[in-house]
Amino acid sequence: MKWPECCGEVAVFVRHQAGEVIHKRGDLKPGLTVILKGKVKVGNYGLDGRYYLTTYLHAGDMFGEFTLFADLPRTHDAETVTPVELYQLSPEQFEQMCQRYPELSQKIMRDMAQKLHASLEALDDHRRLPVRVRLAKQIWHLSNSGKSSMLTMRQSDLADAMGVTVLAIHKGLKDFAKRGIISLGYGKVEIIDRKALRLFVERKAQLLPIKNLDEN
Repeated sequence: MKWPECCGEVAVFVRHQAGEVIHKRGDLKPGLTVILKGKVKVGNYGLDGRYYLTTYLHAGDMFGEFTLFADLPRTHDAETVTPVELYQLSPEQFEQMCQRYPELSQKIMRDMAQKLHASLEALDDHRRLPVRVRLAKQIWHLSNSGKSSMLTMRQSDLADAMGVTVLAIHKGLKDFAKRGIISLGYGKVEIIDRKALRLFVERKAQLLPIKNLDEN
C-alpha cells in the first residue's frame, strides 16, 4: 500500500485555493480527509470572532477519524493556508479501502494513538512546565511535523496554539535567539541549532524521557 496515493482508487479528489474552508466546527458529514499537497490550519473562532489556532497539517496528514468511528460532529474549523489537494473518503469509500488494504485500518489506529499520545503529553506539559519549555517543545514538534527547520507562522499563532500571551511567546523566542538556537524573521522562526534545542527540552522537561526526541 502506497500512502496516500492508494486512496485515489476510490476517494474524491478535491482542490482548494488558499483561504478556503474545508469544514466548519459542528459539521455532521462523516468522512476521512487526506492531504496530498499544501498546508491546512485547524482551529476555532471564539464568539468575539478571534481565531484560536490548534495546529497545522501537511501532506500525508489526515483528519476526521472520529466522524467515521464515533459518528461525532467536527470539533474544529479546517481552512487552507496554501493551495491544497485532498482526497476525501466517505464511510463507504473508507470501508472499500480497508477491504482492499487491510493494513489501512492499522495505520489509522496507529495515527489516532499518536494523536492521543501527543494530546495527553501536551495536557501534562500545560499543567507542569513553564511557557519557555513548552514553547521549545512546540517549535521542535512543528519542525518535525513539517519536516523543515523553517517555521512560517506568526508569534500570535504560537500564542494561540499554546494558550498564552503573545508577550510570553516574544520573550521566549528572544531568549532562544540570544542562545543561538533560532533566528527570527517576519512571521518566521528558523531553527539554527537543532541539537541545542533538543537538549534544552530534554533537560527542562523534569521527567524521565519516554523516548529520544530524535525518534519523532
